[in-house]
Amino acid sequence: MLFIWVINMLGFIPLPLSNEKFDTSASSCRRLAIYAATSSISVTLALALMTWIVFTHSRGSAYNGTREYFKSWIPDVPKAILPLIVPLEILGQFMRLISLSVRLLRRTCSPATC
Repeated sequence: MLFIWVINMLGFIPLPLSNEKFDTSASSCRRLAIYAATSSISVTLALALMTWIVFTHSRGSAYNGTREYFKSWIPDVPKAILPLIVPLEILGQFMRLISLSVRLLRRTCSPATC
C-alpha cells in the first residue's frame, strides 16, 4: 500500500511527458503533465501478480502444505461434477489475478474524454 501511495504521490509532480510545446512571448516550452503509475495496466498487473504469488499461493502453501492447499481447490461435490468444477476453480484463481489488476488500475482522463 505504501508503494502505491508513493508512486501516485510522485505522479503529482508535473513532468514533460510529451513533445507538445507551447509558445510564450520569450521562448518555446514543453508542456508539463502529470502521470499516475497505476494508470498503466502493466504496473497494476505486476503488483497483482506479486500479491497473487507471494501472499496467496506461497503463504497458503506454507501454512497448509502444498498438497492440502491445492486440495482445497476441489470442493466437496459428487464425483460426476468434478470434471466441470475443477477447471472452473482453476479459472477462478486466474480471474482473481485479472480482477485485482483491473481494480487497481486508475484511469487518467478528463471527463470530456471518458
